[in-house]
Amino acid sequence: MALRQPICLYSLAMQQKVQQANKQEFCTTPHLKEENIKKAFVDAFNSLIDNKAEILANYDDIIAQITDCKGQEKEIAKIDEDCASIEVLIQKLIAENARSVIEHGKYNRKYSGYVVRYNELQARHQELNNDIVMRQARRNQMKAFIKELTKQDRLLTEFDERLWAATLNAMVVKSEHEVVFRFKDGTELPWRMG
Repeated sequence: MALRQPICLYSLAMQQKVQQANKQEFCTTPHLKEENIKKAFVDAFNSLIDNKAEILANYDDIIAQITDCKGQEKEIAKIDEDCASIEVLIQKLIAENARSVIEHGKYNRKYSGYVVRYNELQARHQELNNDIVMRQARRNQMKAFIKELTKQDRLLTEFDERLWAATLNAMVVKSEHEVVFRFKDGTELPWRMG
């Protein structure tokens, strides 16, 4: 069965060569045979299965720590309060200007200051929301990986494409005999190709 999921195959040497000014350099990534890649994956995944109990022992705590969003949520709540305060200040400034004419330059400086601060807070709010979404996605990936690892009660005897797609983010080729498997839980497993 041919691998259907793309493999991230690159080497550090190739990256350096591509960045060189001499455009006549060729890709130096070694050629790897599919059967060797499959065997390496089976062996690497089996090493995870051998250490499954150790890996799973504290995984819930690790996931909770890595994907904790309480700090971001607290900061978002503070930003929301600050934005609401700025909105009140802007409304008061507009009302004051309507009751008694405020010098135009003074009004614009105050108004602009409020708007700049409000926009800074909103930008930070968006950054925090993006961070929360990334952490939640990371948690989902890690839990899916653990689910797959937990289901695997015995060592693999042959390549499983479904398992490959469900657990692996990338395979990085360091050399003809050395690769790194990057699993979806964040584990990076260096592996010597036999």
